[in-house]
Amino acid sequence: MLLTGPPSVSQGSCTGNVGSNSFDCSLGKINNGSNVTVTAPVVVNIRPAGGTISNTATASSFGVDSDLDNDSGTGTVTIRTSSISGKVFNDLNDNGSIESSEHGIAGVQLNLVGTDSFGNAVNLTVNTDANGNYLFDNLASSSSYSISQTQPLNFHDGLDSAAGSVITNSRNSDLWYKPCHWHNVSQL
Repeated sequence: MLLTGPPSVSQGSCTGNVGSNSFDCSLGKINNGSNVTVTAPVVVNIRPAGGTISNTATASSFGVDSDLDNDSGTGTVTIRTSSISGKVFNDLNDNGSIESSEHGIAGVQLNLVGTDSFGNAVNLTVNTDANGNYLFDNLASSSSYSISQTQPLNFHDGLDSAAGSVITNSRNSDLWYKPCHWHNVSQL
């Protein structure tokens, strides 16, 4: 985890640089029975195996410490993944929306490229299932990914939609998507 801003403290002061994984605080005298809260704004900079990472904070004292058992604590941070899914379908009326009479197109290849929030290049390929559905799963968050398709034979590119709304100027173009949405790709 890396600092995204300076740590703040309810008593005393802290020093730490953005991008660093450690910082120091001078809390002054803490009265018996009192608490001091230190808040450190951080971002997880790696995608941990298994989706979790431990974060340990340790305090040390230059004075008398009456309870050495409360000088550190560990918490678990869970990294959540996202997905992008949708359907490639035969848009008979060219309105970018799936009607009950319009069917999905099987076997269409889609490619997702971009850079995730950890700085890793992403390049994934999936094919639509028998009903025209596709799913890019277990994606790290990103400000955007680009999805393109291999144009299915005997079809022309139609209007695309995201989260229920037709995307302006989406005919004949690759689209930029944010995770956690449903994206439909129409064909004429």
